[in-house]
Amino acid sequence: SLSTYAKLLFAGTDKGTIRCYKYPLTEEYTEYLAHSKAVTRLILSYDEQILYSSAEDGSVFLLEIRSKESK
Repeated sequence: SLSTYAKLLFAGTDKGTIRCYKYPLTEEYTEYLAHSKAVTRLILSYDEQILYSSAEDGSVFLLEIRSKESK
C-alpha cells in the first residue's frame, strides 16, 4: 500500500512483519512485528491514518500512521 500524503510504502513479509519504506524508495525501512505467519493483505484507511493488515495466522493488526514530527 502506498500512502500519497505521507509518502510511505508499506509491505508485508512472509515472516509476519510489516515494513515501512520512505517514498521515493531508499534502502532504509522500519519493520514492525505484527503477525506470526505471512501477511496476506494490507489496506490503508481512506484518510491514510490507519493501516490494516491480515495474515495467514488469522489475526488482524491496525497500525496508526503518524509522522515523526507528531510524536
